[in-house]
Amino acid sequence: NMNNPEVYLDQNNLNMTMNIRNNFSRLSESLLNEGKRDSALTALDKCLEVMPDKTVPYNIMMIRIIELYYAAAMAANLAFLIALSRDVWDLFGRLPSLGIDRWLAQNLALSVLWLVYAIALLAGGMVRRSPGLRWQALALLGVVVVKVFFVDLSFLQRFYRIVSFLLLGLVLMLVSFFYQRGILRHRGEKSL
Repeated sequence: NMNNPEVYLDQNNLNMTMNIRNNFSRLSESLLNEGKRDSALTALDKCLEVMPDKTVPYNIMMIRIIELYYAAAMAANLAFLIALSRDVWDLFGRLPSLGIDRWLAQNLALSVLWLVYAIALLAGGMVRRSPGLRWQALALLGVVVVKVFFVDLSFLQRFYRIVSFLLLGLVLMLVSFFYQRGILRHRGEKSL
C-alpha cells in the first residue's frame, strides 16, 4: 500500500523504501546484464508504480534507477542500429553493381546510415534536452569520422576522396553549428 496516499508511512517505513528501491535496481541491473531489457524496464516501472513520489519521496536510490533507465535506452539504440546496419549491408550486397566495388558500397552505405542516425539522435537529444542521447550521438559521430578516414577514404580515387572530405567537413560544421545553437538557446532559457 505504499502507493496509497491514505496510508501513513512513518520514518522507519520510509527508510525501508531505500532497501526496496535498491532491490528493484539490483534486479533490473541483473536483467539488463542477461539481455532481458523488457523485463528490466518492467521491474523499473513497477518500482515507480508501487512507490510513487507523492507517497514515498524520491531518495538517493533513485539515481541508480535513472541510470538503469538510461542504460536500457542506450542498449535499445545500439540494438536498433545493429539491426539497421545489417539490413543496409545486406541490401547493398544484393544490389547490382553501382560502378564501384560491392564491399566499398556496403561500407559507404554504413557510414551514411550511421551519420544519419547520429544526427537523428543529436536532434532528439536537443529536442528532449537529453544529455544521454546527445552523448550517444557524439560518440557515434566520432566512430563515423574515424571509419570514414581510415576505411572508406583509403579505397576512393583522388577526386572522390576530395569530395568526401569536403562533404564530411560540411556535415561536421553543420552539426557543430546546430549543436552550439541549441546549447546556447537552452542556456538562455534557463537564465530567464
